[in-house]
Amino acid sequence: MSNYTPKERLARILTGQNVDRMAAISVTQTGTVEQMEACGSFWPAANEDAQLMAKLGEAGHTVIGFEAVRVPFDITAEAEFFGCKIKAGTQEQQPSVVGHVVKSVDDIAKLEGYNLDHGRIGVVCEAIRILADKYGKELPIIGSMIGPFSLAQHLNGDDWFMNIFTDENLGLKLMEFSTAFSIAYAKKMVENGA
Repeated sequence: MSNYTPKERLARILTGQNVDRMAAISVTQTGTVEQMEACGSFWPAANEDAQLMAKLGEAGHTVIGFEAVRVPFDITAEAEFFGCKIKAGTQEQQPSVVGHVVKSVDDIAKLEGYNLDHGRIGVVCEAIRILADKYGKELPIIGSMIGPFSLAQHLNGDDWFMNIFTDENLGLKLMEFSTAFSIAYAKKMVENGA
């Protein structure tokens, strides 16, 4: 077997083709305190600034030696984008969702018409573009996001787990909304180089 670039190797693995060896990547976030210290980019600032996010994202490659770069580092960007209350993270802890914005179908309608260039979603996409410009020819650029079910829970809170059984209309509408958003966000990431 021949040797592949890291990007070719991962693409072959994901499509079930033979490879010369396993890919050395992490599909989960790699922003450890040690990497922050090594590259000079720290949470929480690296969660909010595209340049700092890209710098910490590439540390998985430049500091650790992974054959991919990945952003973002937490799972709250989508919820924050829609106005959920976020408990700020620290250097050692990621932010978390503590307030929710959807209680009814009417609340879902208020979230329509979003612009993916704004908020932290825009920051993530800009960080992806920065990384793709620098590494896109050789390394996989991994843009991470939560799935539609998790986004629905972030938007609706713990009520979500009961609502999917007791309020079919709300459950379906929220899943349709979060699925459409997730598809649009994934496409935006790809447009930026993921």
